[in-house]
Amino acid sequence: MSHYGEIERLASDNFGYFTSSAAREVGVLSCELDRWVKMGRIESSARGVYRLSNYPPTPQDAYMAGVLSVGPNAYVYGASVLALLNLVPTDPTRLFIATTRRSRRKLASSLVVVPGGRDDRISNYDGVPAQTLEDAIRVSRGYVRHDRRLRAVKEGVRQGYLMKSVGQKLVRELKHEATA
Repeated sequence: MSHYGEIERLASDNFGYFTSSAAREVGVLSCELDRWVKMGRIESSARGVYRLSNYPPTPQDAYMAGVLSVGPNAYVYGASVLALLNLVPTDPTRLFIATTRRSRRKLASSLVVVPGGRDDRISNYDGVPAQTLEDAIRVSRGYVRHDRRLRAVKEGVRQGYLMKSVGQKLVRELKHEATA
């Protein structure tokens, strides 16, 4: 298989995105990446993150690019999980990404990198690694209004992201939180 074919295979599971380190693992040199950018076959999305030019855009693009920009073990976090699942409106200028590793990369100003906990539960929503919706609703306090968090619980249950019993528990927690 050609190097470009390997890249297409890599990127097919990530909305057309891949990292330069993943490309190196399959034998692609950085000079090949540079040449493909100049030819218009791939686009540089962020430092060390590329996207196939012929791949159709999706609503998950920003989330996948953000996760790949931060590095291995990164995942969408907190209020950004609610936005990823399109449950409630959130601040579109900030994308919260958690990682259990240190990140020293120069990142886009819209990316807010937070330390991930060893106990964080990670799920995979629409192919994007993310904190579980249940945990994201809890940690988004202070970033998402109380009424929107309640609506996110109800929408999460309706759309099947949360079990009904978990949704009821979250509603009780949020109502208790509002009276405290």
